[in-house]
Amino acid sequence: MTLMLRACRLGLVTLLVPLALAAQAAAAPACDRACLQGYMDRYLDALVKHDVAAVPLAADAQIIHNGLPSAIDDEDWKHIDGIAFRQYVIDPQAGQIALFGVANEDFRRGTLFVRLAVKDQKLTLVETIAGVRTQDGVPGLISPNPFYDYVLPKKQQRSRQQLIAIADSYFEGLERHDGRNTPVTEDCRRFEDGVQASLNPVFVMLPCNGFGPFTYITKVDQRIYPIVDTARGLVLGQVVLKVPKVAPPPAAGAAAAPPARPPVNPISGMVLPPSEWRSKPRDTIIHEVFKVVDGRIAEIQTIRLDRPYGTGGGW
Repeated sequence: MTLMLRACRLGLVTLLVPLALAAQAAAAPACDRACLQGYMDRYLDALVKHDVAAVPLAADAQIIHNGLPSAIDDEDWKHIDGIAFRQYVIDPQAGQIALFGVANEDFRRGTLFVRLAVKDQKLTLVETIAGVRTQDGVPGLISPNPFYDYVLPKKQQRSRQQLIAIADSYFEGLERHDGRNTPVTEDCRRFEDGVQASLNPVFVMLPCNGFGPFTYITKVDQRIYPIVDTARGLVLGQVVLKVPKVAPPPAAGAAAAPPARPPVNPISGMVLPPSEWRSKPRDTIIHEVFKVVDGRIAEIQTIRLDRPYGTGGGW
């Protein structure tokens, strides 16, 4: 009887072990972090070499460039000759990776955002935002910030749904011009195209949830959160800021306002180039990665692009 019992137990173990291994294999993502980064590096290498054929593109891939449907070989494929800065946000569960980067062109520098989706060893989505490349371009983006790669202690981590809700509270506060329900740390910093845009004594001392001055933004539209990294407390938010009108002209008889001081890059001290969009209705496409520590936003990295009003984000 004992021999029969042992035999039954052995047979049960022999049956369960393959089932457990099969379950683990099924639960594992088809493309892990290293795999997704490999696809991104392969894409960037092809971009710099202007070699579209080297991109493993799915036949029905969605291509978005600067908010509009595009072909893979847009104008930037002809001009970008180097990638000077790479900060990755990776989500194996979603099969997606994003790059916050800097692209070079003849020693000029500009922002570059890339989001890829991978399925069955092919790219099913390629989304890019490429800023204007200038001699003084994005001096604040020199080397990746290790804070974004830091794995949080378990007690400081939050679930996927919680991270998305925290990021959405930021955009909800921006739309309402009220940040009281947006949880941020006291020393939270927000960087926009490499420039520190919060708690900056030279530029602006607003906290990360200081949304009061942004009343010209009437809606935070097309919100999506395609990439979440619970271990590192990261969530990528993509939105379109709607700015339907500019400030009205001064009333008749009113004293003329003094000429505005040219905007200055607080890092380099150089005057920023004029923007045609500062006095026009516009859609501002925002790609923002949030670092959330213990339920509060601790740092934000942003790449933005102004487009004609009504353009949308393209996703």
